[in-house]
Amino acid sequence: MTQIQTAVGIGATFQRMIDEGEVAVIEREVDSVHEVAGIFIKLDQLRYTPAVLFQNVKGYTMPVGGTLFSERSRVKRLLGMPEEDIAFKRAFLAAMEKQVDPVVVSDGPCQEVVHTEGFDALSFVPSIQASLDDGGKYFQAAVVSKDPETGARNMGVYRNMILDDNRTVINIRPEAHIGMHFRKAKERNAPFPVALIFGMDAEIYLSAVTKLPFGREEFALAGILKGEPVELVKCKTVDLEVPASANIVIEGVVEPPYDEEWEGPWPEFLKYLSIPQRKPIFRITGVTHCAQPMSYNIVPGTKENYNIRISNDVAFYQYVKSIEPTFVVDAALTRGSAHWHH
Repeated sequence: MTQIQTAVGIGATFQRMIDEGEVAVIEREVDSVHEVAGIFIKLDQLRYTPAVLFQNVKGYTMPVGGTLFSERSRVKRLLGMPEEDIAFKRAFLAAMEKQVDPVVVSDGPCQEVVHTEGFDALSFVPSIQASLDDGGKYFQAAVVSKDPETGARNMGVYRNMILDDNRTVINIRPEAHIGMHFRKAKERNAPFPVALIFGMDAEIYLSAVTKLPFGREEFALAGILKGEPVELVKCKTVDLEVPASANIVIEGVVEPPYDEEWEGPWPEFLKYLSIPQRKPIFRITGVTHCAQPMSYNIVPGTKENYNIRISNDVAFYQYVKSIEPTFVVDAALTRGSAHWHH
């Protein structure tokens, strides 16, 4: 049976899923250009999609996981919540009413190895290209930023298109919480620190894509879902805190004069290619990781892209129930809306 070399963060979850027979392990060499994404899409077409672990990705030294969140039943089990829909929604809503604040610790697995000079993050951390028409290769990472005014942290999943010389183009949207942080930094003409997080705990991934009020911390929700505070460590090169149990952290900054580059096309969650837009350039200042790291990737427009946002169903149920509490029994977003638009 396959053993994850360092069962940290998402690696621990994958080991559990391997032990339960929920992971397709691919040992042969696969290409990060089209082939990895192609396998994701083929698995997505199965009635029940297993998680997948690529042990030999061409050009990289670490394994890459995917499709862990493709099945709703598996997501619910990972959270330790009821599998019946209404019971799950009520349990998730109860969790969202609470919070367990994160704690900052002195060190953690994500900083067992530290690179602050003479490194090439883009050749070390696996990125993928999904379609023939993509603008380039991409990271689909959780991104941590901080409000320059209040110091409140935010975490969300925002794509990064690979450039060169330790630079990416980061998809900062003005309406997103990271975009609100970025606007405040620009008003101050100040550098905007950002950290890209790979391979953290499943509960942190799911919290990162849950829509919370501006200023409320996703790590506090993750603490409720984990049943204990999320441990954070201070970054080595920027003023941010990141999950100690992450497999990989890429630190960096978007700095004045906030140069931009074309980003896209890249598949969107509604299965069309995005229109290229000018987005800010992110300059990488450091990389830290555990001793035997594992990365993780998501392809938009798949079951995983929908089901990782299972909290959208919860929010829709809560909204409709609030309008007509006695009449409404249940409510759900359909796959036809990408579990997003109705």
